[in-house]
Amino acid sequence: MPRGRRCRRPGGARHRRHRLRRMPPTSSRPNRAPRAVDSSLCRRMPRQSGGPRGRGPRNGSTASHRTTGPPSAVSADGGPVVMGSLSVDTSVSTDRIDWSGVSIRRMPKDKTLAFKPLSVLDLPVPRSQTALMQLLQLLVGRERYRYWCGGTVRKDKLAVFAEKMSKRYPLTRNARQRSYDRKRGLACVQLLVRPAVGDNVQWWLVSTSGKGGLADPVSPDAQVARHADSKAGHVVVDDYVLMYATKPLVPYKCKDGDSGVVGEPQSPERGAAHEKPSQTSTWTWKLRGDAVTALQAAVEEECARLAFGTEGASAWGLRGLLAAQRHRPLFSGVRNQVLELHRFARKQWARRRDSWLHLHPGMAERYGDAAGQLPSLKVTLTQQLPLMVRMKVYDAPPASLRSLCTSTQDE
Repeated sequence: MPRGRRCRRPGGARHRRHRLRRMPPTSSRPNRAPRAVDSSLCRRMPRQSGGPRGRGPRNGSTASHRTTGPPSAVSADGGPVVMGSLSVDTSVSTDRIDWSGVSIRRMPKDKTLAFKPLSVLDLPVPRSQTALMQLLQLLVGRERYRYWCGGTVRKDKLAVFAEKMSKRYPLTRNARQRSYDRKRGLACVQLLVRPAVGDNVQWWLVSTSGKGGLADPVSPDAQVARHADSKAGHVVVDDYVLMYATKPLVPYKCKDGDSGVVGEPQSPERGAAHEKPSQTSTWTWKLRGDAVTALQAAVEEECARLAFGTEGASAWGLRGLLAAQRHRPLFSGVRNQVLELHRFARKQWARRRDSWLHLHPGMAERYGDAAGQLPSLKVTLTQQLPLMVRMKVYDAPPASLRSLCTSTQDE
């Protein structure tokens, strides 16, 4: 240390003088009328031996703590109130107590005050089918719950089934506990239940790789578990299938005017600003192949019947069929398939539009060229097919498996 420079560390003389400052004398403080204190109601606890003054012993079993105000919780029957691990007797009136001299003894830790373990019947239930599909997409894709099995169970047997699964797998672990299990090489398992429709409830059991999960060879359900990334093991929800879809390379324009293809390396001129290509492959929901084939057959049938139809509450015909497809959960894969279905419908209807105009001459005179015309693909894409956004998975408060079982008993 250079000569002539003073030491200003916290233990120096300057800090010691500041720490030894005393409060001003009592005469300079504002006058305050003393409060009457009943010695039978309030008495100072003796200082416990085994530690510094005011702290008590180190184990904390009989330490005393000074309070500066009345307790915030009062029992309804006037008995003792337990706040954490502190016990306060509120059977007497708090107006007669000078709380500046009251000490509260720390009570021994009571096991009855510990939180009860979460029951499997308290697991939340997604609010809708779209919310369930979004949660499955998040778990299988980003969280890597790649192993799964599923099925249906009757509503009156849901409680027994859930208890059976909770004995096999750790279904009631929270987020921190699951993160800890992954670091130890243990599997994380979650049970998802679809909102009840009819007498049956559909369920999915998803698991990560590790010991104690569906990928464990000694697991009771290892024989029926499937991998979500395999060809025959995709997660299925009604007409939808969760797939790791590879999107086609889409041409794009750079800011300097050059054109390129997403995914191909670019070598622009020095200093030119180019848009960074986005990821072209992702986990998304798509319509099953047989569902797409059935929809195309329905479009051909409506076109053959010259049923142009209408939209709205009384939707029917070709327009009503296409409007119903736009109300599906528009994940990226489903949205592209619905757009392709509109393109297919425009081609099929263009062959029969003249026949429809011949049967409805009044519509042709009233609307002109717009009569019997389906919206363009640009209008459909920008105005009728909104992008999918993140939605709330659970209600507030969320429904639980217990509520599903209770509704079953009420019915």
